[in-house]
Amino acid sequence: MINFLKGLKIRILYIYSMISLLIGVYLSVNWIPVSVEGLSKSQKQELLREGSINWELGVVFKVLALILFLGALVKSIIYILNKKR
Repeated sequence: MINFLKGLKIRILYIYSMISLLIGVYLSVNWIPVSVEGLSKSQKQELLREGSINWELGVVFKVLALILFLGALVKSIIYILNKKR
């Protein structure tokens, strides 16, 4: 993983992470305004999945954003530690 991170700049990883997070949120947001008071948990989950554009793909993009963000964070820490030497 470290060899993969050597070729990428930290800023680009953060930008990819933010773009991926925005796409994931956009895909998984419930676009149908519904009152969820008095509904069971399974009914709320069903409304969330039915009202969004593509809930499962949105979750995948959010996880990808988390992985990219953690990669950028690791690369930042390595850069700071190498700079102090």
